[in-house]
Amino acid sequence: MRCCWRRIVRRVDSVGCGVKTYRTYLVGDAGRLQLGPSFEAGDDSAAVARAREVLDQAGELWQGGRLLGRFSKLGVFTPVSQ
Repeated sequence: MRCCWRRIVRRVDSVGCGVKTYRTYLVGDAGRLQLGPSFEAGDDSAAVARAREVLDQAGELWQGGRLLGRFSKLGVFTPVSQ
C-alpha cells in the first residue's frame, strides 16, 4: 500500500490549522507601548476574549502586522476599521 504524504501535506496547508498568533501591547501612562503577552487563538473574536483576560490596563491587540483594535483602561475594546 502506497501513501502519498505530499497530497496530505498539501491538504493541511490549504485548509490551515486555524490557529493564529496574537500579541498584546500595553499602553503606559506616557502613551508608550510595552510588549505584552502573546497567545494563539482560532479567530479574531476568540483573540479579543483572550486579550481581555490577560490585559489589566489599556493596550492594543495585534495579529502579525495587523492592528485589530485597542482596549481602554476599563477593558472596552474598540476595533480598528479595516
